Amino acid sequence: MKRYIMMLFVLLLFVGVSSAKIKSERNGIAVCHQGLFVKVSFLNDSVLHITKSYDVNYQSDKLVVVAEVSAPATLRQEQRKQHLILSTSRVVVDYHQRTGLISVRRPDGQSLISEQTTQFTPRQDGPFDAYTIRQSFTLAPDERIYGLGQIQNGRLNQRGQHIRLVNENMKICIPMFLSSKGYALYWENYSPTDFDDDTKGTSFTSIGRAIDYYLLVGSNAASAQRAVFDLTSHVPMPALWNLGVWQSKERYTSSQELLDALRRMRRLRVPVDGMVQDWQYWGDNQHWNAQRFLNPAFADYRQMIDSVHALHAKLLVSVWPDYGPSTEQYQHLQTLGKLLPGKSFPNDVESRVYDAFDSDARNYYWHHMFEGLLRHGVDALWLDSTEPDYSGTEADLDFVTGAGRTWRSLRNAFPLATVLGVYNRHRQEPLLADKRVSILTRSGFMGLQRTGAFVWSGDIDANWQTLARQIPAALSASISGLPLWNSDTGGFWVRDFEGGCQNPAYRRLFARWTQFSTFTPMLRFHGTNTPREIWNYGSEGDQEGTYDNILRYVRLRYRLLPWLYAQMHQLSQYGALLMSALPVNYPHDVQAADIIDEYLFGQSFLVAPILRDGADGRQVYLPAGNDWIDFWTGETLKGGQWLYRQAPYQVLPLYVKTGSILPWGPDVQYATEKPWDDLEVRIYPGADGDFTLYEDAFDGYGYERGQQSEIRFHWDDVAHQLTIGQRSGSFPSMLQQRTFRVVVVSPEQPLADSPAVACQHTIHYNGTSQIIDVKL
Repeated sequence: MKRYIMMLFVLLLFVGVSSAKIKSERNGIAVCHQGLFVKVSFLNDSVLHITKSYDVNYQSDKLVVVAEVSAPATLRQEQRKQHLILSTSRVVVDYHQRTGLISVRRPDGQSLISEQTTQFTPRQDGPFDAYTIRQSFTLAPDERIYGLGQIQNGRLNQRGQHIRLVNENMKICIPMFLSSKGYALYWENYSPTDFDDDTKGTSFTSIGRAIDYYLLVGSNAASAQRAVFDLTSHVPMPALWNLGVWQSKERYTSSQELLDALRRMRRLRVPVDGMVQDWQYWGDNQHWNAQRFLNPAFADYRQMIDSVHALHAKLLVSVWPDYGPSTEQYQHLQTLGKLLPGKSFPNDVESRVYDAFDSDARNYYWHHMFEGLLRHGVDALWLDSTEPDYSGTEADLDFVTGAGRTWRSLRNAFPLATVLGVYNRHRQEPLLADKRVSILTRSGFMGLQRTGAFVWSGDIDANWQTLARQIPAALSASISGLPLWNSDTGGFWVRDFEGGCQNPAYRRLFARWTQFSTFTPMLRFHGTNTPREIWNYGSEGDQEGTYDNILRYVRLRYRLLPWLYAQMHQLSQYGALLMSALPVNYPHDVQAADIIDEYLFGQSFLVAPILRDGADGRQVYLPAGNDWIDFWTGETLKGGQWLYRQAPYQVLPLYVKTGSILPWGPDVQYATEKPWDDLEVRIYPGADGDFTLYEDAFDGYGYERGQQSEIRFHWDDVAHQLTIGQRSGSFPSMLQQRTFRVVVVSPEQPLADSPAVACQHTIHYNGTSQIIDVKL
């Protein structure tokens, strides 16, 4: 193929005089500006798609963005000298015909973002002619930007940063940011990308054929973030058991060891739903990721799986994207040229990653996963190292994938391609029709949320600084479209604490980390160097209290399952994040703007984890706009204030928004042990409030066909009335009759993590609306 001129030739489009040709389209304009084809398209009244390419036939990729163009309700065009103005009811776009640059503002005149420079530098991308592309923008000096994936730099606001966006262990990169001015920008490019924000501007630099980005304008930052799900797909409902406890370590060395751990948890009455089998169930590294139980220590794997199920638990098994050289898969894919050049982990064999962008390779990957694992009853897949863990030369990145594009140009989208491939085939398999797809993956990309996969923060170190950094990392991941987040509770590597679980200092970290993990989308115990099962941290009632601390929060997690499942529905249906940053949710509260060590969990909780060793309390900020009730004491506190909260070893500073309604579930050993036929309904007075109890079959996809129910609760704080609405919807196993025991939280009856001894009202509910006068 003919190469471009060998000298570096940079086209700076902010100079020169344009003789642009403009074509009006139903949803925007198409312009030829100095040989560059520019398109400004409205997907709707508030979402813009902007592309710039030297190829008139350029089409955007379809891997990430799923939204269809609905066209704005009204699109007006107006010519003002060198400015072409496009406007809807939500957005005004100013296209400057001389420079070819675009600026965006609101109809009231508030400036949002302006292009600064556009650069195309010719280069080769393997056998293809391509460009290093760069688009810079002008942002307001006081503007804050959040997102860019899971970036563990301890920051929430990423202004002033240079970040190399390429996926790796502990770093999930998404070229998208959310602005405090109420818009989001998604840079549609899958290659390694440089994000820069400095005095020269804010820019993305990638390899590609076009500059391609989306601008989503909301009424505020929170609504702009929710629009990201509308653009790239919403989150399906996870199976209820996914919200229970996942017990893991690196690793159970035999089927007997795994079963012994599960049986001991059942004897101790420690709730658990998922048991996790990490790597090497396949045997030696030559057979790395054989996707079969080849290890003699797992010869009875079918009996192991049946026993796990008989103990009312699920089994999650680790699968990698690379194969050892002695596996059938390696030899087959190598013959077909469907393995990426360059090696992967482990280092002592020549393992190689499969081409997840090749449809035949994806199907082959799934075939072995299904035949070797899922067909035999494995319930969930731990897709580890999906960055992937990869070491190759620059020349290796020239490899042309099954998608007809280089490995370099698709690098960051590998986790999306591989997880999406597994998800789609799982949904198509008749034998798995009654199981929701349950995936845990170490990496991701924009759009991954459509698979319902949980992501985690990778092989992090066990120390207090790392724990503190998990909060902004989780919030950034959620903002970036990956809301189902978790971490290795206690950290993966225990290097700073000699003796591991026998070291009191590590036990303190583990206990405080458990408190934090309880209020994340997944509660999972995992790591290396030291065991993670609860009995390694003391015994019930001992003087140190670590065992009791862990058990307290595990039990609290299970009590909250009816509430938490409803929050998952709010996420799935409306894009309401489970972990939310204070500055995004309270944009007018200047004191909340810099807070990175507190967060909202669901629609009710404010969580402020303890992040220093030996600390028996911390400063907490209660955001303005709401009053808050201390979860442990029942005391009502005004929003907009700082306070010091004492927090003894077993207390996590935790507050509930006034007006919240919390259903309190039964005491169970696994998520579906008991029906929700007798729920304590807690009212946190001080404001009006609403809550929708959502239920379905807790697994399977009947809910997508309308097999679900909702019961709406409304609290009128002035009248002291609770309205329980008429049940809407139904599903085959739905409870027809149930009991709601209503209790109002107060300093005299704080409840905390204990069930109420007495309640104000007992309601026998059969699906019809009821209004209850509640005595305080």
